[in-house]
Amino acid sequence: MEFFATIQKRLLKGLLGNPALNERVTRLQSIPSVGEILALTWALETGEVRRFPSMAQAMSYCGLTSAQHSSAGREQRGPIIQAAQ
Repeated sequence: MEFFATIQKRLLKGLLGNPALNERVTRLQSIPSVGEILALTWALETGEVRRFPSMAQAMSYCGLTSAQHSSAGREQRGPIIQAAQ
């Protein structure tokens, strides 16, 4: 367990040594309940933010939007779920 903790600290220090990544992680950590590991995971997983033309597409990519079904003027939303990959 000590070995894992040491490797994790070194990995975090190395990744956060990148100024652009560190800035993104810091901004993400300003969200309540988002810690260093979650913020770093989001930043690394989503990649370059500019690849999403809109906030709605970024939220959809992260699985934070619900499915929407419309028919005959009636709108129904499903639950927020993360699809298995």
